Amino acid sequence: MADDFERGGSKLYAALARSLADDPLVADIVGDHEPRWEAPLRLFGGVHYLELSGVVQHPWPKLRGVLEANRDWLARFVAEHPVQTNEVQRCWGLLPGFLSVADDRPLDLIELGPSAGLNLFWDDYRYRYGDRIWGKPGAPLELGGRPRAVRRPSCSRSSPPCGGASASTAARST
Repeated sequence: MADDFERGGSKLYAALARSLADDPLVADIVGDHEPRWEAPLRLFGGVHYLELSGVVQHPWPKLRGVLEANRDWLARFVAEHPVQTNEVQRCWGLLPGFLSVADDRPLDLIELGPSAGLNLFWDDYRYRYGDRIWGKPGAPLELGGRPRAVRRPSCSRSSPPCGGASASTAARST
C-alpha cells in the first residue's frame, strides 16, 4: 500500500504506511477489514477527521500516540465509514476516451458524483503515456501511468498518438 501512496504522490501517507505496516496496534484497530486496500485510507481518514474536529492538533508527527488514545473510536470509524477519494489521477485513464468521443470537436463534460469537480479540469492537466505526452506544456499537474492494454492508447484519431511536447488540446471542455 505504501508504494501505491508513493506512486499517487502522497509521500506523507507512504511514509506513514511504511512506519505502521507491522504495528500490532494498527492491526487491532483495522481488524479484518475487507477490502484490505481501503484500511489505511480509512485509518488515515479517521485521524484526519480527529484533526479537523479539533480533537487532536498536528496528529501526524505523533501518530502512534493518537492511535493509542483513540483506538476504540478509530476502530469504529474504520469499520463504519466508506472511503471516498477525489483523485485526479483517474483522468489519466479517461483521457483516451474523452479524446475519442470528442474526435477533435469541443467536448462538454458534466460530472455527476462525489469527485468535487476535479475531473472537469481534465483538459488543464498534462498527461504522460510512456514516452507520449498530451496536454499543455507547463501545466501545473502532470498525470502518468502505465497502460494496461497491450497497445498504447491513441489520444486522437486525427493526430499522432498523444502528440509531442507541443501538442495542443484536441478537445476542450467548455
